[in-house]
Amino acid sequence: MTIAEREQQILRIKKASFQSELDEQLETHMRQQVVLAVQTTLEAALVQEVEADVATLTSPPRRSGYFHRILASMVVLSHWPSPSCGMVT
Repeated sequence: MTIAEREQQILRIKKASFQSELDEQLETHMRQQVVLAVQTTLEAALVQEVEADVATLTSPPRRSGYFHRILASMVVLSHWPSPSCGMVT
């Protein structure tokens, strides 16, 4: 079940129910379950990705940071810290 489907399910249950305390508890529980499912899925995918990367290495990694995965949305700051921030470089 996707997050959007889960939210629609929450809204349908909320409309059909007359007990607001139970609605809030149900919504909280369902949101926690969605977060847990997403977290578990992402962690498993990252473990598989790291294992696949380690399998291609000819020798074991010697330091942290050996894994070369970069998010596409990352921005490289070429002039950090900037002179305007008051830090001495």
